[in-house]
Amino acid sequence: MDATVKIKRDEHGSIRGIILPTGWSQDGAVTELSVMTSDEGEIRINKDSWWEELLSVMRKDVELFGAIEYPEAGKKTITVHYYELVK
Repeated sequence: MDATVKIKRDEHGSIRGIILPTGWSQDGAVTELSVMTSDEGEIRINKDSWWEELLSVMRKDVELFGAIEYPEAGKKTITVHYYELVK
């Protein structure tokens, strides 16, 4: 898997990696998702209209397209506009 982050700061682009859960509620429900890239990067996925669908593709290789934010402090995040499964 190639790690690709085709983006400048706070712009639209794509990220390829595997979606993994990174936060859970006390009852075990997933509360946070991140995409892990092959270069060991972690980009948090913002909870939005794609959330339920992205839960169904956890642990799969995907390419996410959307708005990527690089905050001064904290983790990179992506607001997903659409995604594709990588074969």
